[in-house]
Amino acid sequence: ANATGPVVYLPKTSSRAAAREMYESLQCLARRKLGVNISAGSERRFWGTDRFRAFIQYLHMTDPSATIIILSKPSDHERACEIASGFAEAIVLPPQVDFDGFASSVEHVDALVTPDTSIVHLASAFRIPSVVLYIQSNPELRIWEPYGSLHVPVVTTMDDLRTITLDQVTHAWQQLRGMISSIRTIRSKELAKAR
Repeated sequence: ANATGPVVYLPKTSSRAAAREMYESLQCLARRKLGVNISAGSERRFWGTDRFRAFIQYLHMTDPSATIIILSKPSDHERACEIASGFAEAIVLPPQVDFDGFASSVEHVDALVTPDTSIVHLASAFRIPSVVLYIQSNPELRIWEPYGSLHVPVVTTMDDLRTITLDQVTHAWQQLRGMISSIRTIRSKELAKAR
């Protein structure tokens, strides 16, 4: 990702080099990478295999030049492979056993869709634009939002992420793309004025 402003977490040099080598070996280092994290701390925060598969298909249809990076915790690796099965443009990353290695892998994605979990903090630290799926069982409590990075929340008040529809997530993704596009336009105009 292209971080602007201070980065609040910096993985070890060796972890960053390993992630770079991994993306080079997957032949996608220079390509735009859209991250889809399927893992969270509980089964109720798993969005569902069919929904993830449909979303990957949507991403490919709307952005065919991008590589879709499937992220998961090691115990969800088989599930990630099942979700990516049949999609040539989707790459399931090898399981990372330490946080620093995982963080270094996340650092390379350009945008992210994820349930509310630790990866949201990494997206914030690396200023990666994200769509975050939240369960808000108690509407009186405020949801945690990524600080200092573009994000679009998708919230359910039910205690199961499967109540969030594909349409809600694709709409949020379109909103995020619009926000990114607007910022690029503003920056281009600012650069043109400065010349």
